Amino acid sequence: MNPLIRFKEHAVPAVAGRLLLDQLLDHNIPVMYLCMGGSCRMCRMQVVAGAEHLEPKKELESRHILGADERLACQAVTRGSGDVVLDQD
Repeated sequence: MNPLIRFKEHAVPAVAGRLLLDQLLDHNIPVMYLCMGGSCRMCRMQVVAGAEHLEPKKELESRHILGADERLACQAVTRGSGDVVLDQD
């Protein structure tokens, strides 16, 4: 079975090496975002499950005060190795 990104009632294929935000927007998934550059934090997501299927945080994302289970969708890259389940307030 192909890995998926699950966000609310949506599920889209998880493509290795691509940003979470790009993959959600490619499928017209309504997600909050603004700058797309990692500075506004608008695209902050809670990773409910599957954090191990995302690349580690890079320096830009690590500068923000995020909870242990939070990532910026504009910076988080999928590995394509399993499902990632997300939520956003």
